[in-house]
Amino acid sequence: MAGPRGRRRRLHDVTTVATVDTGWVIAAERNVLAARRLIAAFAQLGRMLVVPPVVVVEARQRSASLGAVDDILAQLEGEPHTPADGRRASDLLREAGRQATGQGIQASARIHTIGTADALVAAMAERLGGIVYTADPRHMEWLRDAGARITVQPVPDFTAHSAPRKANLPRP
Repeated sequence: MAGPRGRRRRLHDVTTVATVDTGWVIAAERNVLAARRLIAAFAQLGRMLVVPPVVVVEARQRSASLGAVDDILAQLEGEPHTPADGRRASDLLREAGRQATGQGIQASARIHTIGTADALVAAMAERLGGIVYTADPRHMEWLRDAGARITVQPVPDFTAHSAPRKANLPRP
């Protein structure tokens, strides 16, 4: 994935990095033009939207329009998972399962509900600055409760707005 005009931006060149989950990409697929405007607005403010590999896989598998999803993915910055992300995701899932057991819910059920992909997104978001845009805040909130140092942000309504308002973006 590349930034504007095919240039890959560096993480240290931006003030804020936010990680997107699969739901963000699928929501963006519904209005590619609005999503492009949002991504451009982030870039103008010195902010970057990052997409993990696991989100690329899930979004392409769930997509109603592969061309639209690939267009969106091409506008985002790709960031690889690290082995440390994998260990952190595992720790977060284990803790979320432990907490669920304390609420009378089977640990494996909670872990399965959250899923490996969301845990990896949370771990990457934590490493890159803590902001995660998600369509299912419940999963990310469980991971936050399990210790993930993340700020959970909802997916923008790409069908209602053509561009984000500056005030709606999290502060660096």
